[in-house]
Amino acid sequence: MSQRITTRPEPAWHAQAGLPPLTHQMTFRGTRADARQALGHYLAKLQHRSADLVSLVTAPEDDTAFAAQAHFESPAVGKIVLSVSAPANAAYADAHSYVAALTVTDAAPGADAEAARTLFRQLDLLPLTSLELTDVRRQFPLTQQFAASCGPTALAGHAYFLAIHHMTDFVAMMDALTAMGADPQHMTILDKGYPYTQRDRVDGWLRDTLRIHVDLYPDRIDSIGAHIERARASGLKP
Repeated sequence: MSQRITTRPEPAWHAQAGLPPLTHQMTFRGTRADARQALGHYLAKLQHRSADLVSLVTAPEDDTAFAAQAHFESPAVGKIVLSVSAPANAAYADAHSYVAALTVTDAAPGADAEAARTLFRQLDLLPLTSLELTDVRRQFPLTQQFAASCGPTALAGHAYFLAIHHMTDFVAMMDALTAMGADPQHMTILDKGYPYTQRDRVDGWLRDTLRIHVDLYPDRIDSIGAHIERARASGLKP
């Protein structure tokens, strides 16, 4: 007895030259409020880079963990989905872990790979969350005590130029400087570009949370000159 065997046709694959990177994700720790704030940060950054927000869905407020998904369209990249949620497998993460992911779901014809990388980089530049900052600050009680003993005017009247590594202990140093009277509005930080694990997160915190002027090491000569001019214009000693 013979049997007729039928097979499904193979799906049609349409090759496109020069596809951009298609997905990127990062993890952070935070409260539900931190996760909501991270979403707002990402929405603003992506829209600032010409990604138009099409739709946004968030989890109900009574859910334990925050979750949201946003759809964008970028002329240079294509259709993009941003998601912020708890990890899929809670067994490998604590209750305060979140994953932010950005995925190109439908690349535009001739999609710009560099534009896609610029969008993906916004994930990594998320400022340190309030929970992460609290965790760091707990590790530096002596630094806090020293700053308190010096008093709130010890460093007042100067504009500070700092060439400090972008590591999480920078948080404690900035806390100490401000506690002793240094004003972040009149600081300049030189980013030497060393690839520390939390470099981008610290950079995001300095730029977007503290609003400090950050320059790159190759521009150090111009940076020093501009810092001195700003200090003198503000009546401060550089």
